[in-house]
Amino acid sequence: MWNRVYITALAAFTLILASITYYSWSWLRSIGSPTAAIAGFDTSDAIGWTFLWLTTVVLLVIANFVLARTLRAWALWTTFLYFGVFVVIKYFWLSVSATSFLRANDLDSGSYILGPFLALMLCVGFGAVVFLDQLVLVKISNRIYPPKDGAKNDVAEMPESAEENNPSI
Repeated sequence: MWNRVYITALAAFTLILASITYYSWSWLRSIGSPTAAIAGFDTSDAIGWTFLWLTTVVLLVIANFVLARTLRAWALWTTFLYFGVFVVIKYFWLSVSATSFLRANDLDSGSYILGPFLALMLCVGFGAVVFLDQLVLVKISNRIYPPKDGAKNDVAEMPESAEENNPSI
């Protein structure tokens, strides 16, 4: 059940965030006033960032339920991939497009050199959070529900007393 909830949430959040990202980019293709276009871009980009952070937290919580239920961490790392892809899109595509738009319209563009480094730091930091989350959750799960002895042995062995009592074996 949690797998389906996670996949549904991931699909919905990806579609919404992709739409917000496209809407932000479309402001940079506006034929109106450049200052109004940048104001619209900044507003929709801020909404996109807020939505990215909130949905990443929601996906991380659901991924923890998936890990606790199935003992598989695919949802945690998919959340990391979701976050990483949109951070790269925002810093390497939208930031560069906005800077190009500002320069083309003779507006103060500032510098975008720190954007890629910040994107890298965000991705590395969130990767560390996901790794530590997985580590802690697996350790807690093993303490609460310790693995049974011989659980890895798929072949059931017959006790020796049963072999002695039944000579046909």
